[in-house]
Amino acid sequence: MTYRETLQAVDTLKALKIVGIDGGQQGAYVYFPCTGCGKQAVIKAYGDKKNIWYCPECKDKGHIISLIMKMAGVEWNEAKSLLEGKAVTYPATKIQKELTLEYELQYNKFLEAQGISEEVVREYVIGVPKGKAMLSGCVAFTVHDENGNKIAYYGIRKHR
Repeated sequence: MTYRETLQAVDTLKALKIVGIDGGQQGAYVYFPCTGCGKQAVIKAYGDKKNIWYCPECKDKGHIISLIMKMAGVEWNEAKSLLEGKAVTYPATKIQKELTLEYELQYNKFLEAQGISEEVVREYVIGVPKGKAMLSGCVAFTVHDENGNKIAYYGIRKHR
C-alpha cells in the first residue's frame, strides 16, 4: 500500500487508540491532546487531507504515520504495519453525525474584489471566518453530505 493509500485507509480513531490517545470526533474532524504541548490538536478523518493533523497552539503537525512512529517509538515500516494490521478499514466509513463546530463566515472586500456577491456568499454558505480560527486567512466553504448535513469546512488560502 502506498503512503496516500495508507492515509486514506486508516481509521483515525482506531489509529489513535493504538497508542493510547482518546480522540473525540466532530463531523469530519477528530480532536485529541497534542503530543507536544497537551492542548487540543485536530486531525481530518475524511477527505483529501485525511489523517493530517495540526496543533494550533504549538504549530506541531504531521500525518498519522509519523504520529504513530513518535508515540510508539517505532520506525516507518513498523508504524505502517501496525496501522495496516489494526486500523485499516475498507471501505471508508461514512460520517455518522452532523458537525457542531460553527464558523461565523463573513462577506468582505476580498470576496467583493473577486466578483462574488453577498447573495452568492449566503446561498452557498461561504465566506471568511470571523475572528481567530483554524481557517483564518482562508475563504471557507461549508461541506454538506448527500442529506444536507454539515460535515466539514474546507478552506482555500487567499492570495495577497
